[in-house]
Amino acid sequence: MHHYEVFGLQVSSEIELDEVPIGVGGDVWIRKGEVHRPNQATFENDVYAIEEQLFYLHIPEVGRFQVENGQTITVDPYPDATTEQLKLYLLGSCLGCLLHQRQVVPLHGSVLDIEGHGLLITGQSGAGKSTIANAMIDRGYPFVTDDVAAIAFKEDVPYVHLAYPSQKLWEDVVTRWEIETTRGVTRQVEGRTKFSVVRQQAFAKEMVPLQFIFEVSPVQDLTDVQMCHVTGIEKIKTLLTHTYRNKLLVHLRPHESYLQQIMRIASHIHVFRIERPIGIPLEQQICDMMLEQLHVKV
Repeated sequence: MHHYEVFGLQVSSEIELDEVPIGVGGDVWIRKGEVHRPNQATFENDVYAIEEQLFYLHIPEVGRFQVENGQTITVDPYPDATTEQLKLYLLGSCLGCLLHQRQVVPLHGSVLDIEGHGLLITGQSGAGKSTIANAMIDRGYPFVTDDVAAIAFKEDVPYVHLAYPSQKLWEDVVTRWEIETTRGVTRQVEGRTKFSVVRQQAFAKEMVPLQFIFEVSPVQDLTDVQMCHVTGIEKIKTLLTHTYRNKLLVHLRPHESYLQQIMRIASHIHVFRIERPIGIPLEQQICDMMLEQLHVKV
């Protein structure tokens, strides 16, 4: 059994999660075993099935996963599944839904530690979140998490827990930035390869207070980067939109209590929306704009 610490949880796992920081284990258990689709699901499709405090995930050619009561993850891998493939879903969907079961807020995005201020970059798939985060890392700012931001309150201030020192980056980004480090293929989509890239030296040392969220949106026919401040109900909607696995949210936990947590987070943070042209590498300009707002607001 291996023992790790991730998202503020002590995890004991039969599957080696080599890039995850070492811990003592005992909060969460990851074990191999048989997994079957639940018989009395309140929601299901070809990929997911959900009962109260039970989340089922089936990924063809990889395996079946079951998350129960915020404590146990059971993995039933296919014979040819690689450890990298299993880790992709264990550290993503499985732990993300486990956080929901434990009533923790998981937001979707990359978080940087900017001189003690937490800055979360979010957006839909393909928006360039990890590419922009990589540009920030290249400037010397450590990252706290690459994909799932687990939010905990400390003296009423929302903090982002440390995840693990690995980024998911497309091959063209790895090549363009000349990133020389350990990496493994996580998946291939439409002829593009995405890597899990270990960035141990760029990883933050401690949790950071969340103070800024930047939502990045690629826009067709736009010629320049535009940014606006998001306030009021739009701020709440933005946090709900970029909750991890938001489409499953209503089935995973009580909505009213979650909304209260989101409103509590919103009262402590600034939210901005960045619209960017499609297909143009403008991450340096976007980084400049984000840092300028941070220095104005802090």
